[in-house]
Amino acid sequence: MILVDTCIWIEFFRGTRIYLEGLTRLINNNNVATIGCVFAELLQGARTERETQLLMQYWRRLPKAAEDEIWLDAGLLSFQGKWYAKGVGLTDLAIVAAARQNSYTIWTVDKKLQSVLTVSELYQA
Repeated sequence: MILVDTCIWIEFFRGTRIYLEGLTRLINNNNVATIGCVFAELLQGARTERETQLLMQYWRRLPKAAEDEIWLDAGLLSFQGKWYAKGVGLTDLAIVAAARQNSYTIWTVDKKLQSVLTVSELYQA
């Protein structure tokens, strides 16, 4: 399973071809799971009620990764790696914690988030 970072979802909804086609294929093959913080970020950036409704449709349809204690794990990761000082936010580390907890890979183009991941944790589109 693949956790898809917010930046990929944004490009998907913008219709950027590589992300639209790739993510559509993954969703149709049931290879995508999500977590609350990613969709919370997407909802925060929604500009219309229609966009909010579309996001909620995806949220309801997609499988959810277990999120047990991911925020505590994210805080520990931040402390241990001094990631906050390197510009890696708690939400990104929550994605990492959820991926590790569930043995998922992460699809992102965010360089700071990528810096936290091992090669095997990063989905190669």
